[in-house]
Formats: sequence, C-alpha cells, structure tokens
Amino acid sequence: MNNFYLLAFRNLWTRKTRTLLTLSGVAIGVAFVLAVSITNASMRRSVESFFQQAAGKADLAISDAERQSMQTGFRASVLRQVQAFPGVSY
Repeated sequence: MNNFYLLAFRNLWTRKTRTLLTLSGVAIGVAFVLAVSITNASMRRSVESFFQQAAGKADLAISDAERQSMQTGFRASVLRQVQAFPGVSY
C-alpha cells in the first residue's frame, strides 16, 4: 500500500504544472458550486420576502383566472360571497 502512495506522489511531483492546474480546477469548481448554491438560497429568500410583503398577512388571495378583474374589479356579489366566510376581512 505504501508503494501506491509513493507512485502517486512521484507522479504528482514530476508533473507539477498538471498537478497545479488540476488542484486549481477543483478549487474553482468547488467555489462555483458554492457560489451558485448561496445565490440560489438568497434569491429564494428574496422572492419569498417580496411576495410576503406584497400580500401582507393574507393567508388567501383571490384573483380572477382570466385576469379581467385587474381592469374591472370583482362583481359585488362575489365580494359579498367571500366576505360571508368566517374570518375573512376586507
């Protein structure tokens, strides 16, 4: 087993440039994966925070599936129907 370590060390020592480039590549790869992971977590928290601030403390938001309510609003009958549920506040 000791001979394997000696053979590996001798190979690394004779090809110093290749060894240095390999170690640099591994270090850059690890740094890149870590940076992407940190950026992903940060963006996720940012988006969650944005939507939480936009919705306030709402547990449920009602919107029109056809997105027509953005221009005209909800009909009064729909508003009364939603307000009839317990715990709903306007």
